[in-house]
Amino acid sequence: MSLRAWTSGPGRLVAGRYEPLHRLGGAGGRVWLALDHERVVEVVLREAAPAAPGGAAAHCADVLRGHPHVVGVHDVLDDGGRRWTVTEYVAGAVHLRELVARRGPPAPAAVARIGLAVLGALTAGHARGLVHGDVSAANVLLAPDATGAPHG
Repeated sequence: MSLRAWTSGPGRLVAGRYEPLHRLGGAGGRVWLALDHERVVEVVLREAAPAAPGGAAAHCADVLRGHPHVVGVHDVLDDGGRRWTVTEYVAGAVHLRELVARRGPPAPAAVARIGLAVLGALTAGHARGLVHGDVSAANVLLAPDATGAPHG
């Protein structure tokens, strides 16, 4: 069921706190930019697959909290019979797949920087018993640098 069909009226909040603003795409269209009314910041609200284990996302959030190459997880919750993950919104960020589609392959030095950052995040997860399971250019988010251009 889409969020549009699920919401029953204006101002519907997930868990009484997160207001979906618009779709961000990805994950079969189950990802939205949302407003966190408690902290008054934009966040990413992702509906998890129904088969997602209950504590897996929360466990990942705890063990990788603060890692420089992992998007911060703010909340993992159940609402309306659905499991949701709330993560940091990185304004201006672009997925590696999009960047390559727009500009072509990055320069070798950029590939090395991106690869080392991804390796660092995966190594940190593996050291704590986590396995990503879906590493691809579509799942690598490049934050903008000081000029506003995506790193890479």
